[in-house]
Amino acid sequence: MKLAGVNVAAADPGAPPIRARTVAGIAGIVAILILLAKSFGFVREIVIAGAFGAGWERDAYNLAYQIPAYALILLGGLNGPFHSATLAALTRLKESGREIKGSPVLTIMLLTGAVMASVAALVYVFAAPIVMLQGPWAAAQTQALATSQLRYMVPVLLVGAWIGVLCGVSTHHGRFALPTLSPAVSSLAIIGFVLWRPDDPLMLAVGTTVGAILQLLLQGFPAMWAAGPRALAIRPCSPADPAIREAGALLWPAVLASTIGQVNVFVGTFFLSKAGEGAIAAWGYANIVYQLPLGTLLAALLVPLFPRLTAAAARDDRAALFNHLNRGVQLVGLVAIPLAVGVAVAAVPLVRVAFERGRFAETGGTALTAPVLAILCTGMIGYALRDLFVRVFYAVNDAQTPMRVMLVSLALNVVLNALFMFYFKLGLQGIAWSTVIVTWLNFGQIAWALRAKLGTLGLGPSWPILVRALGAALCAGGVMIYLMRIRWPGGFLGGVLELAAVGAGGAATYGGVLLALRVGRILKGQEAIGGTPRE
Repeated sequence: MKLAGVNVAAADPGAPPIRARTVAGIAGIVAILILLAKSFGFVREIVIAGAFGAGWERDAYNLAYQIPAYALILLGGLNGPFHSATLAALTRLKESGREIKGSPVLTIMLLTGAVMASVAALVYVFAAPIVMLQGPWAAAQTQALATSQLRYMVPVLLVGAWIGVLCGVSTHHGRFALPTLSPAVSSLAIIGFVLWRPDDPLMLAVGTTVGAILQLLLQGFPAMWAAGPRALAIRPCSPADPAIREAGALLWPAVLASTIGQVNVFVGTFFLSKAGEGAIAAWGYANIVYQLPLGTLLAALLVPLFPRLTAAAARDDRAALFNHLNRGVQLVGLVAIPLAVGVAVAAVPLVRVAFERGRFAETGGTALTAPVLAILCTGMIGYALRDLFVRVFYAVNDAQTPMRVMLVSLALNVVLNALFMFYFKLGLQGIAWSTVIVTWLNFGQIAWALRAKLGTLGLGPSWPILVRALGAALCAGGVMIYLMRIRWPGGFLGGVLELAAVGAGGAATYGGVLLALRVGRILKGQEAIGGTPRE
């Protein structure tokens, strides 16, 4: 029997083994590139924190940036719906060996461009009520500034969609550098405009728009050149072609699922506006630190893994599908578990070293931001595994199930945010706890649905790795807590020294415990037997 392109009959025991370093090696290269790009984003946040701190100007920008960020990062970024749908359509077209008249890439760009341009026009017209709906308890000056900033950033909605399509073209042809490095251009543009006029918060919006356009230009021409003359031909193919229909079948449910995810962000911002001035800004800073390692891990893993999952599904190769899934889960466990523990333990010195200068120090940003960061880290593993499992659904051409799960999560998010804000009166930290609970419940639903679809998750080989990684990470966390009790020098250099010592101690402990638990030998043993899933 087949499920969405996956043969769920018994796996072929003679299937060739999937070597861990095939995905892990590419993931390591991509991780370096992403970390380089994200380092520019981190510098951008440092510059913004120094100029505007955790005050009302930054609150306004975070309100205004919600929808542009949705288009540029969620929809148009690496592993977003436009990237995933374009990549899946091109991969399936290649696997089928079928010729197609005209350019499928141009067709996808024309169709998505028409839709997103219409959305952009609506956002421009209704910018004021959109901002008021997002932050009803924000001050009037915050709402007015956010409205102006949102109108400046409206072009990002169209540009973000096209960036996502071009990301799919580049990764389909095995070119990962530009999709991973091009976001640095956006960060550099914002840094330049803020440094040019540090007293004008509108420069945040201008820099965002200019940076997105530069990112499109930087990525667009090389991506189309890599695709070859067929993609460069100024002739779209028929929208009725199976390749376009398959892309649409994946794209629009995935866009809707991402939209539901963004509505969850809107819900959080809605309640954060009740938590007082600086709460929205502090949440944004905590997310920057949280997403730096997590976003690097997910993009580095999913960029090389998703095409393999899709190709295995297109070939009806159940054994390869489960082998790739296990490798993904193992890499997530080995990296995300110690990251979650380490960042949670070192939240205060991390925030202090990263941002505590200029207006950020004046507005008490560390006291607001560090607890939120520590709480969010408790949901990091669930967040990473959920995103991995969602890509398995996309690989088997099913975007409907993740969308339904996201709808349930949206309802849970509203209820829990209201409960923590108005009943328990936990303010900013209550929103963080609500987010963590919803993340884990969301992951549980996705895992249950995937198991029902495939008949099994096939994660038997991964459990020994996950248990050992958790034990090693807890040991490392204990060592880090002990080292943080030492009286370290004050100031920026003292904070850097503390972070270096605590981080090195935790990393050495984690690596040593993994070595003692023979994790490397377990991985090699699975490789030797072909990584056949067992439960």
